[in-house]
This record gives sequence, C-alpha cells and structure tokens, in this order.
Amino acid sequence: MIYKKKKFDSFEQMFCDLLSKEQAQYIIERYYKKTIMIGDYCKLKEAKQKIEVICYSEKKKKYLMDVLVMIAKARGVMKVKEKLSKEEKIKFEKALKELQKIGINPVTLPRRSKINCIPNLLENYVNS
Repeated sequence: MIYKKKKFDSFEQMFCDLLSKEQAQYIIERYYKKTIMIGDYCKLKEAKQKIEVICYSEKKKKYLMDVLVMIAKARGVMKVKEKLSKEEKIKFEKALKELQKIGINPVTLPRRSKINCIPNLLENYVNS
C-alpha cells in the first residue's frame, strides 16, 4: 500500500486518512505518473516539431527525437527499456523525464490517427 508516511495514533486515524480526498488524489497521481506518464499525446511529427521549438543543443534534440522514434517503433516504453543496457537505461530515463517536462508524452499517437493531439488527462483531473 502506498501512502504518504505519517504517524498515526490509531488504526482508525490511518484508515480515515487513506480514505481522504487528498490521499486518494496523491495515490492516483503517483500511479498515473508512473504508468501513463505526463504530457500530451501527439503524433510523432507534432512531437518532433515541439522539440525543435525548444532551445536545446542539436545533439539533445536529436536524442529526444530518437527516443520518440524508438518508442513508436517498439509500440511502448517498456519494450524499448527491455533492450537497453544499464547505462543506456539511465540516459533513456533522463530523456523520458525531459520529454514530460516539455509536455510531450513519449508514447505517440499512430500516424493514421485522425486526432493530432490528446491533452494531458491528469491536468484535467487535478484542475476539476
């Protein structure tokens, strides 16, 4: 069970805390960020355009785009991770965090999709 580390005087207090709105939101956000990730879902082309606009070195831009292509070809983040060495995984994880920081979900929409972008659902949930 995942919850913020707190000290409780009784089981009842702990139970009530686990059922609180704040704790539920904390748990949902934590799992969402780990599994679905943050950032808007967009097509590979649009994701590359967003990266181009951000002021990074050409080397970093290329690596971020390469990561997106690897994920798109493998059809999932975990499938790419399975094939990487320990050192490559560390660099890959940093790229994933960087993509999320600039608002791009590393999993892109299919090329043939009629939808170009799906906004981050977590932001809508938190802001509602």
